[in-house]
Amino acid sequence: MHKFMMAFLLLRLLGANVFAQQQTAQQDSAHSVQAESQQSKIPTPNLAESPQSFFDILKEVLPYVGLVGFLFGAYQFFLRKKITEDKTTAELTATEKFKQKQKEEKKQTAEAQYIHTLKNELGTVKILGSADIDSIPVHLLDTFVSLDISPTWRGEDRFKPGKTHAPEIEEHNLTQENILQRAFRDFKVLLLVGDPGSGKTTLMKYFVITCLQKNGFKRLGFTKPVLPLFLSLRDLEPATGRPEALHKNLAYWADKHGLEISPDEFYNWLHNRETLVLLDGLDEISDVKRRQEVCDWIDKTSAAIKPARFVVTSRWTGYRKADGIELGCNHLRADLKDFSPKQQQEFLTKWFRAVFARETDGDGERTKIWLDKQKRLADTKAAAIKNYLADEKNKGLQQMAAVPMLLQ
Repeated sequence: MHKFMMAFLLLRLLGANVFAQQQTAQQDSAHSVQAESQQSKIPTPNLAESPQSFFDILKEVLPYVGLVGFLFGAYQFFLRKKITEDKTTAELTATEKFKQKQKEEKKQTAEAQYIHTLKNELGTVKILGSADIDSIPVHLLDTFVSLDISPTWRGEDRFKPGKTHAPEIEEHNLTQENILQRAFRDFKVLLLVGDPGSGKTTLMKYFVITCLQKNGFKRLGFTKPVLPLFLSLRDLEPATGRPEALHKNLAYWADKHGLEISPDEFYNWLHNRETLVLLDGLDEISDVKRRQEVCDWIDKTSAAIKPARFVVTSRWTGYRKADGIELGCNHLRADLKDFSPKQQQEFLTKWFRAVFARETDGDGERTKIWLDKQKRLADTKAAAIKNYLADEKNKGLQQMAAVPMLLQ
């Protein structure tokens, strides 16, 4: 409606203007004619009193009205087009933001689920029981004892003539935190070798839980948060032939634990953030040829994933160059030493405290008084075993107690 009103007003304005111009022209013409008539004494008509008809005026202004209508229509067209484009752009932007938000939420959910599963699966250890004590799970950190790890001493050297035990030289011993820092200063791969029951898998669990603690990455020598990725090498898929890519095997592990995390998600974690890949139990691959293939797989995988750092564990009996079992990539090898008497005492104390702390009083409560009593009882038990092992008559047991698993 407003377009017709504007056209009408423009018509009126243009018509009035044209009419005024014509009136002026007619008056000028009339004066000229009158002047000539006076000279010739011939009467003249009054042309000022004979205006053009409405249709004549309309005929003259109609082209202008058409032009104005065209321009106004073009303006309206481009205005509507811009409004439509702005609306479409806003909708696309909102859609992209929504999709990105969903993607981020899904990513956070996947990571949260994975971390939760890692804590449940690896955050506890099952303490072997006895006739009087059931086998019970306790928190890993409640019983963990810092190990002595040497980058120079070799466990198999004990079986060479004249070398029956690990040297008790303090400067050759590093803690688990120190050995990581030492290894990753120059290498991407750390190989940890130890006897059966020496604590290799427990140490891998410790690395996982420490990474997931607040500022735990700093204790391990990393400068920013690191995501631990755990995999048992005996579970690599497929079971025969060359294993599939690491991100696919991690997805298989997640699926076995009830998680829906795609291989692409693991690929993204591996290639776009700090990760600590923990590959446990090379020696648990019984077939020698398969073990050789896995060593080659580790070499290629560690080279292909630039941001990641790797820790591999094996018994020394499962890692022998004579069998063709050897990592070809640049790496640091370090061997886990047996428990010292001091470490044995610390482990026994923590073991008994963890066990007795789970018991309740007669009312099913764990009051502070009750827990203090249980703690004293645990320390008494641990001291008794320590004294028993220190007895010269039990020298054979002393050697067995140096192995963490046997000490339980």
